[in-house]
This record gives sequence, C-alpha cells and structure tokens, in this order.
Amino acid sequence: MMANIGRFILRVQIGNVGSLDLWVGAVVTDQAKIVDTVESSYPLPRGWLRKTAQHSYEAGVHHAEEWERRLSRALRLYRLASETNEKTAEALSRRFSKLRGVEKQRLFAISNKACSSYWTLLEAQLELLNRFALGPVPLIGDRISYHKTEWGRYVRGIALESYERACPHETPRQFRAYALGLKALFPERAEETEPEVEEEVKA
Repeated sequence: MMANIGRFILRVQIGNVGSLDLWVGAVVTDQAKIVDTVESSYPLPRGWLRKTAQHSYEAGVHHAEEWERRLSRALRLYRLASETNEKTAEALSRRFSKLRGVEKQRLFAISNKACSSYWTLLEAQLELLNRFALGPVPLIGDRISYHKTEWGRYVRGIALESYERACPHETPRQFRAYALGLKALFPERAEETEPEVEEEVKA
C-alpha cells in the first residue's frame, strides 16, 4: 500500500511472520529541484491492524500530552514563584494573567525547553507505549488505570524527572517555588484528569 501525502510517502508492507514494516520517506525540495531525501523504517506487530490497538495507542499519547500540560504549568509556576514573593498557586496564576505578552513568552520558552527533554525521554521508550496499546487496558469504570501500566508509570516518572532537572531547590526561595510547582504537577486526585477511554478501547 502506498500513498502520497504532500512530499511524504508512507508505505506499509505486511510480512508473513506476524509483523508490519512501516516505511516513511520525505523529499526535501528547493522549488522543482530535489535537494535531499529522508527515510526510516519501523517494524510493527500485526496487532496494529486492530482498531482497538490504534485507539489505545492514541489514548496513551493523549495521556503523555496531559502530563506535558501539567509539567508546563508546574514549570511556569516554579519560575514565577522563584522571581516573586507570591506564596500560593492562586496568587501566581493571577500574577501570570497580568503579565505582558513578552513576559509570558519568556516563561513559555523556559517551560518548552524542559518539555522538549520530556518528549525525548519518552521517545526512547516507545516500546512501552506499543505494549500498552497491544495489551489489555486496565480500567476503573470508564477510565484507564494508567498507574497499573508500564507506560503510565514511565510517563509519570519522566514528568517528575524533567521537573526536577529544570527546577533547582537549594535556597529557601527555590524550595518554596519547587513545592508550589510540584503541587501543580501532582494535583490531589490527579487520576480524575486522566483522559477518558475511547469506546473502541473498551470493546
């Protein structure tokens, strides 16, 4: 199967040993001239043909995105708290809402750098996401129990590791800021903010 997507080519070759080979290629052009090509191949289990596996994979990615949002907010709170005398998350949120565009962009740039590291660490263990998608998904009601999966525990751990790397906490001011950001990263009853399960996942 081959499909042209703009200047990208996607080809899936189905093997005879229960696996798929996903080949992705791209052509870099300068007007009508080809200046470079990029390609990569990824082996995938045949189970990826099931819609349940595809939807479970999407749910796993959404879970990682939810932790990225928490991480980003925690990092902004930490930075703002370390630069001010505010002592509560509510006061910091009010102060953040009053910042000018340039000041907000500076805080976002700081958090984006740590979030980029977060995604790099996650990508190094995509096999955990693959196993999550292909295996039975543990549920509590209509929600996924991520804490019972390798992928969920890994995402949570990497979010904490990324936060700690970006937020030194040696001085009293830094430690106060660290604690405020940590509460944003791990809010009470955090499981309530986990993505809901797609119907196909439960089928």
